[in-house]
Amino acid sequence: MKLIILENNLRERLGHFLNSTIGLANEAALNPLVSKVDVFANKRASREVLRLANAQPLFRHVSWHRKTMRTPLASIQELGTLYSRECQKIGTLAATDIILVPTAQENQVFGLAMYLESLPPNARPWVVLNFHVDNWTDDAPRKEAIRDAFLSLEKNGSDKIIVTAQTPARVAKLSDVCGKIIVRQYPLPQNYDLCVAADEPVIMSPDPVIAILGRPMKRKGSADISEVIYKLRERPAKTRFNVQTKITAPSFLKLLLAKNVSLMIGGLSPQQYGNMLSTADILMMPYDPETYRDRTSGIFCDCAAYGKVAVVPADTWMAGQISEKNAAGVVYEPGVEDGLVDAISHALENLAVLRSQAKQRANYWWQCHSAKAYIDKLLSEIDRDAEISLLRSIGQPAENDPLISTDPFRKRL
Repeated sequence: MKLIILENNLRERLGHFLNSTIGLANEAALNPLVSKVDVFANKRASREVLRLANAQPLFRHVSWHRKTMRTPLASIQELGTLYSRECQKIGTLAATDIILVPTAQENQVFGLAMYLESLPPNARPWVVLNFHVDNWTDDAPRKEAIRDAFLSLEKNGSDKIIVTAQTPARVAKLSDVCGKIIVRQYPLPQNYDLCVAADEPVIMSPDPVIAILGRPMKRKGSADISEVIYKLRERPAKTRFNVQTKITAPSFLKLLLAKNVSLMIGGLSPQQYGNMLSTADILMMPYDPETYRDRTSGIFCDCAAYGKVAVVPADTWMAGQISEKNAAGVVYEPGVEDGLVDAISHALENLAVLRSQAKQRANYWWQCHSAKAYIDKLLSEIDRDAEISLLRSIGQPAENDPLISTDPFRKRL
């Protein structure tokens, strides 16, 4: 079988798009069930990105670029139609091939429905939609629009459509709009290989290093963190700070003048990101709790997979991972004055113990939340589902057929 990864959002090295695309493509290529992997990215992708992802430029638009703002449905239809036309250029597919969309949104659902309808029924491939976010679920018009999109997709055979998400809350929200299509909870398709082997030797600091990774964004709380850093410098513990920022960030000038603060401006290469992660002892993640209550974080995954200590707000997905002992760190209450400062101080005071816990728990992420874990589960379930479909077609349902009830009374019916 051939795996086709469609990532129309892949244009630059920032964000999750490059990370997950490279990881999924590499792991699929290593799997004996997959004969070939093709990756299609945005036409505006840089040469570096196309080289790193071994991708071909195809798509003209990203998922969130809406040419029309008339209505959510009109927007989805317009972008979906463009997406469908561009899918026509991916080449001839067989019924055993797989289309994988790592960061699906509503317009891709609509576009793929149109694309599948244009194919002969016996040549329609498997379609896998992984929903990295669900920011449309609280918007009633968009919610209705995506429900219509899924109904269109379902007409092309729901038995070969796989929808995946990474948290129970997201699975529940998606299930509300997917009709007959079953939403499955899957591993995070995180690629940890981007964090290894920097170009230059890593210089370790004798003092603990606190890092802030990711571009400054309001939802990540890192747009103005200079006050927190200045307060921490007044505490007895000696620390250094490595901060990823941008010139337009509100805290830029203050951070530029601060002692023991090193700044990385703009987007990071995989090597720069790996350097910042490997030299850090603690990752400070002052994220917005409401946004990250059910939202996952790739930076947190990297932090945990490499045995680093995290400081995160309460009532978030990250805090849940720490409480479940999948990662190590300190949780703080966002509404409490100096709560973040006190939490980091606590982490510094208990760094030896927290480091030990973090290293013990790191393997969980490589085994349970990785691109390999995602691909392995996906191919296993497709193999199983294909067998079930074949047995159904000849009137011999398999014992593991989800349509066959285990209730003896219902079986008699």
